[in-house]
Parts: sequence; structure tokens; C-alpha cells
Amino acid sequence: MLALEGWAERNDINIIAVSEDNGWKNYSEGSNRITLVSSLAEALEKFQPHNKVASIIKNIRKGSLLDNNNYVLQEIEQAIIDSIDGYDIWIEASSYLSFEWEDTSAGYISHYLDKDQEGLVKIRVISINDESIVLKVGTTVKVEVEASFDFSVRDSIDKDYVGIGTNVCTTIEDYHTDILLTLTGDFSQDFDNIEFSDIEVLETIGQANFGEIEPDWKSEDED
Repeated sequence: MLALEGWAERNDINIIAVSEDNGWKNYSEGSNRITLVSSLAEALEKFQPHNKVASIIKNIRKGSLLDNNNYVLQEIEQAIIDSIDGYDIWIEASSYLSFEWEDTSAGYISHYLDKDQEGLVKIRVISINDESIVLKVGTTVKVEVEASFDFSVRDSIDKDYVGIGTNVCTTIEDYHTDILLTLTGDFSQDFDNIEFSDIEVLETIGQANFGEIEPDWKSEDED
């Protein structure tokens, strides 16, 4: 903080600092150059051509733009489903037999947006300009992963692997991803003039653990 204060004095510049640290807070109270705020949204508001960022964030956090009847939740769900579809999944499993897997797929079950201690959706401001605001929310996604397994044993005579059965297994996995929400519209007007123009899911399911697996002996016996 002393270094920042000295730099600001030498360059005749005032500094906006974002922190919830008590030491920073105590220092800034006696500083002529450093102003402390607790959130990035509050800091950005001091630099932006419009001053509705904080009220927009507050409105979203309280659920008026992310309530159960809002199309945005449906769009977020569809974006998550699209991010899962066709994505290669690394499989972890164990077996007393040798095995290979193929035809992996994941099916969406549900997702839960990250919330704070007050039960409000956690939102971070990523960027803002005259025409758009980009926000980031986090969510935990639950999916069902399916994979086809081929099992084999090593023939001690010819040293080859001989297939002895197959199985199609499923498992439930949770993973976390951040989602970017782009808002566009006339920010000087009411919230009715603001819309979500783009939703980007940053991560998707990368691996799944099936635990202990073995052939479907019942199906093999029926065959």
C-alpha cells in the first residue's frame, strides 16, 4: 500500500482498489490517493459511461432476471446441454479383467447456480462498455455418463487377448463450470430494455469414474 501511495503521488494519479482486506481498508481511510471498494462492479461503476451496473447486478442477484419463469434459465440449461453433446469423455474404471471403452456419452440431469450466504446468485463483472455487459456466474452440473466396455483375458498359450464379454455402464458425475452472460440493450432505460444476447459455457464434463466394472454376465448367458 505504501508503494502504491508513493507511485500515485509521484504520478499525480488517484487509485481505486478492490479488496475486502481489513488492513487495506484501514490504510485507505487515511489515504489521499487510494479509494477502497469491496467489489469489481462498484469499481467499474466509477469508470463507466453509465451508472446502472450495480443496480443491474443487484436486480439479477435478487432473481428478477434469473427467476424460475425467466427464459434465461432455459437458455442457460440449453447451453449446458449443447456443451455436453458430442464431447469426448475420459473414462476411469477398474476391473479384474482387461477392458477397453467406446461410445461414451453424457446426458444432462440438472444444474445449480452458485449462491452466496444470503442465497443470492454469485455474479462477477468481466467487462462493460456502452453497448454490452459481460457477467460470469458459476454452476454445478449433474450428468449421467454412459460408456460401452469390451472385456478380455490374455490367453497364456498364444499370448493373445480373447474377448469374454461386454457391458454398457452408467454413472452419475458432478462438475463445475463458469458461464459468461452477455447483456445488451439500452442501459439508461428500464430492465425491460435489457436482454441476454449470448450465453457461453466455459467448461464441460471431461472425465467420469465408473468404479469397479465387469461384463454383463446375465446378457452373455442369455446369448
